[in-house]
Amino acid sequence: MADVSQEWAANEILKRREARISLKSFAHYMQYEGNVPALHHEFLLDNIQDVFEGKQERLMVFMPPGMAKSTYCSILLPAFYMGRYPNNRIISASYDSSLVEQFGGKVRNLIAYNERFNNLFPGLNLSQDTKAKGHWNIKDKYGGYYATGVNSAVTGRRANMAVLDDLVKGQRDADSATVMEHTWRWMKSDLGTRLLPDARMILIMTRWSQNDPPGRLLPEDWNGESGDILCSDGRVWRVVCLPAEAQENDALGRKPGEFLWTDFYTDDWWQLTKKDAQSSDVRFWGSLYQQTPAPEEGIEFKREWFKWYENTPAQYTPYMAADFAVSKDRGDFTEIGGFGVDRNDDLYIAPDNTWYSGQETPDVWINRFLDIAEYLKPQAGISEKGLIRNATETALDKRMNERKVYVAMEWLSHIGDKTANVRAFQARAAQGKVYLPKNDIGRRILKQLLEFPTHRYDDIVDVCGLMGRYLNETVVPMRQRTEKRISDRWEKAFMRKDMQSENSWRTA
Repeated sequence: MADVSQEWAANEILKRREARISLKSFAHYMQYEGNVPALHHEFLLDNIQDVFEGKQERLMVFMPPGMAKSTYCSILLPAFYMGRYPNNRIISASYDSSLVEQFGGKVRNLIAYNERFNNLFPGLNLSQDTKAKGHWNIKDKYGGYYATGVNSAVTGRRANMAVLDDLVKGQRDADSATVMEHTWRWMKSDLGTRLLPDARMILIMTRWSQNDPPGRLLPEDWNGESGDILCSDGRVWRVVCLPAEAQENDALGRKPGEFLWTDFYTDDWWQLTKKDAQSSDVRFWGSLYQQTPAPEEGIEFKREWFKWYENTPAQYTPYMAADFAVSKDRGDFTEIGGFGVDRNDDLYIAPDNTWYSGQETPDVWINRFLDIAEYLKPQAGISEKGLIRNATETALDKRMNERKVYVAMEWLSHIGDKTANVRAFQARAAQGKVYLPKNDIGRRILKQLLEFPTHRYDDIVDVCGLMGRYLNETVVPMRQRTEKRISDRWEKAFMRKDMQSENSWRTA
């Protein structure tokens, strides 16, 4: 080895000392495969450091493709973790086990053969009996690494740290409710139950859908902000969201419109990428690059299609539609919606706030259904055949008889394709014939319609789809409705000479 100066030696000792403590300094020292951390990498590494130091147990990281997040999160992070905590165990996961095994092989080789790593953590060796890419242990220690995919079992494994890197393969899987449900259950049940007390979890994603694991964790009103956020699992997650194009209050301090990692990707490259993404699929730029799946203007439904109302028309035919949640463990909502069709065939959603949404037991939502029916006096109540009807009809009929509130139920055949289910309603909306109440209910309904099919829930969409399908197959009789009680109408009818005019609220 060539002679080195005292200054170089002192500087090297200082770098090594810092690199053993700080993940960011470790990444700068390693310069793995020539990678020097950029600004967004340093921000990411600082937040991961908070996880190491116990300031945060859970971390979500959202970045566009090609931002080198896997280099830092799935290769350098596990190596640094094993160097710091050789008696701890780490599980690394992705949508496919072969992909994460490649990461595992790189971590293994870095620990076993990289000179700079050995400068920092001398004497850290791999056990000879387990040196596979996806499964290896630390010699004479309890620590080890295990790679797995979403479709693989983790039974018998325990871990102090889980690093989940892109659990969703692509748009096709993201659009599949079945795949998303399986991915969520795997993360919560298979993996979650294998974590030791006080274990850390880091979830790295390029977002595809609001139905992905982060979408199911984040609150309904999350809008791309970074910070500590209370999520649906009752935990506070640290969220690092770095969109390609900066918005207001950017976590990196960028001005709105500034792009990410411009030292590597030029502004011209970003502009072409944005144009190509938006022309390919309206969802791509918002989800893959901005990390907020669902464009502001809508996907299957467009914002400009819908009109707003404050007062319902004097005459309309009332209806109800319901998507009853028959499965408790999926966390679905029961949605019950009131509708009115006027003389122009315009559809008014939730007249007089006739809408219910909740995750209650059947006795609660059956009574809410009948409460709305008692007030609205619907021409028909629409729901779905199959599992929903089988689980609901008997209890619903029994309660109708008990309360003496009767609804003529129409049970429509199940359509597996949710997009096909909503076509008739979509066509009506596109013609400007759907009105929403100008209140919180209307805004909630519009939000889910605009975010379909990327929203984690689609119960509102199902209710609107049922209503659209029913109206498409039915001749609509007209009835006049006012805000007055029926008894008041009858009393006034007998006091007036023109009874025919007064009774016009009945079938015309």
